[in-house]
Amino acid sequence: MPASSKEDEESHTHPSSPYPPLGVAILSIWNYVAAVLTLLGGIVSVVYPNAFSRHGSFESDLARFSLTSRLSVFTVAAMFSLLSFALGEALWNLRNWARLFVLVICAIELILGGPPSGVISRVISLVAIVYLLAPGVRAAFYAASESSAHVA
Repeated sequence: MPASSKEDEESHTHPSSPYPPLGVAILSIWNYVAAVLTLLGGIVSVVYPNAFSRHGSFESDLARFSLTSRLSVFTVAAMFSLLSFALGEALWNLRNWARLFVLVICAIELILGGPPSGVISRVISLVAIVYLLAPGVRAAFYAASESSAHVA
């Protein structure tokens, strides 16, 4: 049995593998989805600001803002969307800076996380930290950076 798990680990860290390890792929896809949803939220804030009201018959706070203010909200959403997409792409391509970025963000979430209702996000952050620090995952990122250094 131990030999097969070693083979699995080696297949995930092999630089010619077209896919990242499963957990990294999940984090990457999570960022792609976040990018799309953030951009859609920004578009909706401009086109239909009442979509964010708590009650369908009441005007939302966002609807009271001028079009210029709503376009500013869209611009910020678009910037965060681009950041999420870039992070997803970097994780998929096993860029070590993306792994370190996620580790820092997760650590901040653990330290500064919200009220006890944020327990789920803290657990997700803790799992992500443990996973991204696992030897096999770190080796996959380092192997990818070494192979890209040899190509350049």
